[in-house]
Amino acid sequence: METQINTKPEVFNPSKLLTPIGSELDFIFKSHNKDISELNVSNLKQKERLSKKQIVRAKDLLGLEDSFVSIMMNFQDNYHIQKQKAEYNHKQALSLFKKLKYVLTLIREEEKTGFDDLDNIVLFYGCENEEEVLNHIEVTKTFFRKQNQSDINEINLTAIIRRGEIDLSKCYDLAQYDKGKLIAWIENREWINKISSTNYFKELPLIFKEFGICLLLYPYVPKTIHGCVKWIDKTPLIIISDRGQDIASSWFTLFHEIGHVVLHENQSIYDIDLKDSDKRKIETEANKFANKYLFGGNSLQKKVFAIQKEGENTTKEALAHEFNTHPLLAKYWMRKAKLIPQNYIDKIKFEL
Repeated sequence: METQINTKPEVFNPSKLLTPIGSELDFIFKSHNKDISELNVSNLKQKERLSKKQIVRAKDLLGLEDSFVSIMMNFQDNYHIQKQKAEYNHKQALSLFKKLKYVLTLIREEEKTGFDDLDNIVLFYGCENEEEVLNHIEVTKTFFRKQNQSDINEINLTAIIRRGEIDLSKCYDLAQYDKGKLIAWIENREWINKISSTNYFKELPLIFKEFGICLLLYPYVPKTIHGCVKWIDKTPLIIISDRGQDIASSWFTLFHEIGHVVLHENQSIYDIDLKDSDKRKIETEANKFANKYLFGGNSLQKKVFAIQKEGENTTKEALAHEFNTHPLLAKYWMRKAKLIPQNYIDKIKFEL
């Protein structure tokens, strides 16, 4: 069987659609049943420019009127004008594609229905053209920077948010949002006994469907979000990234985002690292929410950093017992306080 390869270009060059004068003459000669070889021009079909003398010769061989010469000369001039424009547009498109290229990693194969990779990106954003894509990115960037001034890659950011919007639109069996069911699940604390299970965490999107929440787990995209909440038609969309690929951090990010859903209904919020001085009120509230349910408040955190300051020793089991939490979560703060190595984590990795 012949191997199938992807021949779709990154950015299609529109000049390839233009017909050079040589190819046009070849067609005319064939349509008049004339022998093109009598014109004595090698590789005629590839010729982009012919002399007036050669065009006159073609007119004579075809037995056409003198006006044919001016028509073909104009055809040739117009071709070069159009080619120059096409080449310029192609160069601009290539420059744009270099900026947007990473977006391709978030587009699934079955969604790549465009005529080139840049067109696939335009379709991914639900736009008509490249200009609309840039406008979309600018709007998202502006919205993000109203929340904080942290260093982000606005293209990567808009791509991951757009990926979430598309996947939400495909979530046909999502229940209506039910805040009561969500809080009941949190208060039930059934999850605490399964908190170290990567399989359980990856099953949470199915559980959250029953609460009317679209929870999506994505690989971390550089210089973007740890997590976010976006409300779409009164439906909360939560995106969690596997930044650090640490299951304890994933749980904290999840409960932080749940805090936004519960406390800040209908507010879309993108979360990344912020300096303490930049913490906004709603971020503090979401952190308190996560601390309350994961760590029983901030006493565990204070104890760990006090131990670190005094140079004392402890274990995750002892801390978990003292503060009625899971050893995995005690280890989370021990790592923050550098009581244990930073790479001492329980790994988890999400797939797109």
